[in-house]
Amino acid sequence: MEIAKTVGANIKAARKRAGYKQVQVAEILKIDQRQYSRYETGKFEINYYLMAFLSKLYDTPIDEFFEGVVVQVNVKK
Repeated sequence: MEIAKTVGANIKAARKRAGYKQVQVAEILKIDQRQYSRYETGKFEINYYLMAFLSKLYDTPIDEFFEGVVVQVNVKK
C-alpha cells in the first residue's frame, strides 16, 4: 500500500500544480469527489487508464507519478 500512497501524493501534487481542485477533477472523471480523494491518499489504488488520463489532464509525464516509489525485489537463485 506504500506505493499507492506515494503515487497518490504525486498525483495530488500534479493536480495542484495544474490548478485543479479535487471536486473539479471528480466532475471531469464523473466520479464522486470522495472516491477521487481516496486515490490521492492511497486508500484506493488507481488504475492505468485513469493514471494516463490524469497525466494528460495535468500535462505531467506519467513517470512523475512514480517518483519516490521504492520497490524491493527478493530473488532466490
